[in-house]
Amino acid sequence: MKAGATDFLPKPVCDADLLRAIGLAFERAVQTRATRRELDWLRDRVDRLTPREREVMALVVTGLLNKRVASELGTVEQMIKALAGA
Repeated sequence: MKAGATDFLPKPVCDADLLRAIGLAFERAVQTRATRRELDWLRDRVDRLTPREREVMALVVTGLLNKRVASELGTVEQMIKALAGA
């Protein structure tokens, strides 16, 4: 399991069980690849943020409203909306 096994099949293996196990493993691999691709895309986007955009993001993701974020950073709400892409 540590090496990536997804199922155990007792011998002798029935063809239908083997095909089902292969199908499930393939579906998981496709989902994992899609998730990894999305995470890579998100990391790339975060990596391209300016330091100020990172400050804004750090506060926005905590749930603060734009007005409060602006207050925390000593700027105006319109600037936060522009930086946050709202």
